[in-house]
Amino acid sequence: MDRLTEVLNIARSKGYFWPSFEIYGGVSGFYTLGPMGTMLARDIIELWRSYFVRPQGFWEVDTPDIMPERILKASGHVDNFKDPMAECRKCGSKYRADHLLEDAGIHVSESAGVDQMAELLNSNKVKCPNCGASDWSVKLYLNMFETKCPIHLKLFKYCT
Repeated sequence: MDRLTEVLNIARSKGYFWPSFEIYGGVSGFYTLGPMGTMLARDIIELWRSYFVRPQGFWEVDTPDIMPERILKASGHVDNFKDPMAECRKCGSKYRADHLLEDAGIHVSESAGVDQMAELLNSNKVKCPNCGASDWSVKLYLNMFETKCPIHLKLFKYCT
């Protein structure tokens, strides 16, 4: 058993966290905090506040993570907040292209286009962390996800 599996098993058995929606197959990257995990998260947040918020006299705000698309379009998020995603042509694994290049010691400018990143990955024979191949395609990927608005909110024009 590898270390990650061991840590995940301990975390689950002690009530810290487990994969969300696990009985339905799970969703990658989503975890449910159990009683111990909730207390640990609360302690970490309080420690962070004691260092960075209270001594500075800052005020906290808590905003929704999900918002109408028209706000994200107006702010430029939909058109401009896309990450360069590299896909291994052999195994199909996907990674941030700029992170793969940085990990290989290749500096790439923030203004570099997807064609330039693909060229750098392929010409420098950057290996896929999953299968070891060095054949990449790169495209821009929007990391936001679409949600569906409940019908009762559509009636009040809160959703588009």
